[in-house]
Amino acid sequence: GQLLLRGYDQELANGQHLRNAYAFYGQQGDDQGAAVDKRMRLFDLTDTNPTDGLPYAEPNLRFRADDDQRTLMSGQVLLRGLFGEEFAKHSETMGEDPIIPLHTADRSRDVLGLEQHMCPRLNDLGTQAEQSKEFQSLNNSHEAITIRTMMERELGGDFLDAAIDCLMTVICTDRPLPDILNDYNGTSVPTSQGESRASSSSSDSSDNGNHNYGDNLFDRVAVLSNALDTFRSTFNDGAYAKLAMGPLWAEILNFIQPVIDGNKNATKLNLISGHDTTIFPLLVSLGANMWDNVWPPYASMLILEGDGPKHMFRILYNGRVFTSRMDGCPAESELCPIDVLMKQIKESASLIGGCGSVLEDEEASILSTTVQDSKLLVSNAGGIFLLFGIMLLSALMGGLVVFVSLTRRLPFQKLKTSTLLEMRRTHNVLDLTDPHDDENHTGTRDPPALTLTAHEKIWT
Repeated sequence: GQLLLRGYDQELANGQHLRNAYAFYGQQGDDQGAAVDKRMRLFDLTDTNPTDGLPYAEPNLRFRADDDQRTLMSGQVLLRGLFGEEFAKHSETMGEDPIIPLHTADRSRDVLGLEQHMCPRLNDLGTQAEQSKEFQSLNNSHEAITIRTMMERELGGDFLDAAIDCLMTVICTDRPLPDILNDYNGTSVPTSQGESRASSSSSDSSDNGNHNYGDNLFDRVAVLSNALDTFRSTFNDGAYAKLAMGPLWAEILNFIQPVIDGNKNATKLNLISGHDTTIFPLLVSLGANMWDNVWPPYASMLILEGDGPKHMFRILYNGRVFTSRMDGCPAESELCPIDVLMKQIKESASLIGGCGSVLEDEEASILSTTVQDSKLLVSNAGGIFLLFGIMLLSALMGGLVVFVSLTRRLPFQKLKTSTLLEMRRTHNVLDLTDPHDDENHTGTRDPPALTLTAHEKIWT
């Protein structure tokens, strides 16, 4: 999909929010952020000759995105909102547009969205999650059956695995919904914790034109789809999310450590443009309470701030401070010791080498054991004779089975006439009428001749 004009406006606003929060550009008439708190000033845009280079040049800024057009453009538009005035001045002064390096990778191999084909162990963890009692209970619940039945009968098929994208791309662009789903009340939010609410809506409602599927179908479809889609990432203390986000956390860690170490050349702003499927597993990987179970809205921003000298950090998600949600952080403070964050990140990043499939390892182990046992067997004369005897016996048994199945008799058993006739009928070649007989022939056929003829026709 492409970035729509509405998405363009959202990302432009995101950039302007970052400008107000982290860039000082004089008397900007704001009572918060970089205007009043010098600690928040990543960039002093009033300095026309900065000693540490242009604010939008490396190492001050690093721009990272995957190779999807919409994520590339989202990052570009956000940067325009952040440095738009500076870009215009640069073009006017230098006679050319500024060039900002983009760090990306092939979409099929990018760690911004680690896939199971890149990390087979993810398939193991996903299977464990889907085989769990909790998932089976959700997937086979009365609500799930009701929603799937409604989809099959009214919408042409079960698309729960893509329902969030289908619903949101339609309603957020003011396109008409199918009549049966056109009941969004403007206040409900698709969370993964709405099972009881959705179930009660279904069971308590009467026939309202929706064939007893219940009310609030838009919300309930979104809730169920979200719960099923995110289950594997949250199951077992987020084991799937921690492994999937491990390579990305390892990449981010490379830019956090220089800040902690007080390196003057440390990157000031590391901008990563990804997907909703990047944001929520990142949050899950930081702890059980970090994700609010709401599917990330369009143009969501997850911000990780670090104060190197004081060794403190703060996490913000869509304008809300999430720091206190993290295990080990003070409940009443927006700041937390950075050691807490580093411990959690390193735990996830350390899993980067754990992508081997346990199931494949077990199969390889069984094969290796079989090979070792075979080598041990033929390492002495007795073992060789035993192996030869097993092979000979297997060959004889195989030959016997083939012989009996083809001839329908045991070896050395005499072939009777009735048997020959039966075989002759089976092959449809026995004719009890002599083709040389004519209307005037009154003699009887010689049975031995018939038997001999049948024998010749069968075995010739």
